[in-house]
Amino acid sequence: MERQFFRPAKGRLVRMPGDGTRIPAEGRMVPVDDYFRRRARDADGELLKQAPKPSPKAKASAENGEG
Repeated sequence: MERQFFRPAKGRLVRMPGDGTRIPAEGRMVPVDDYFRRRARDADGELLKQAPKPSPKAKASAENGEG
């Protein structure tokens, strides 16, 4: 099955079907199925072909152990 990066819309909580775990605000790879197509269509998030590259500011925060 095809997989793409899914990032929830700001302020939205999206869970993985099956186990109910939350998808983090920064997103994660998910299977492209009816559930995630519907989430994207309903503006609960967006499907991206690949994970976005972190911004220099986010990268520096991660390297410094900041959240």
